[in-house]
Amino acid sequence: MKKLVFLVSVLFSMSIFADSWYIDSARLDHCGGRVELRQSRQNFHLQFEGVQNCSNVEIQTHYKGYLLNSYKLTSADSVRPYNVNYTLSNRVWNELYRDGEINIYIHSNSKKTWDNVKLIYRY
Repeated sequence: MKKLVFLVSVLFSMSIFADSWYIDSARLDHCGGRVELRQSRQNFHLQFEGVQNCSNVEIQTHYKGYLLNSYKLTSADSVRPYNVNYTLSNRVWNELYRDGEINIYIHSNSKKTWDNVKLIYRY
């Protein structure tokens, strides 16, 4: 049953990303793996691949050194390396990005291992 659920989720995420296009990506030097920002007609998508050491993700918006917005994302995937996809609605995206960029803060539970990357969206 677990394999069936995994297969269905992989096929579902493949169909979502088949109709999307690449915007930007970044390596996660300390957490391992990478994150990719993609866009489809209705939404934006964050795709994490090969993450080894971190499982907590926050999408943050800063302005002049101040934190404006922050969304915490969680994953139930405990297998390492993990690959997880998040869909951001246009409403959430409009709240998050400022001046064409968003910050991704990903960290371990203890916060001893972390990466902070910036993804750029040129419209």
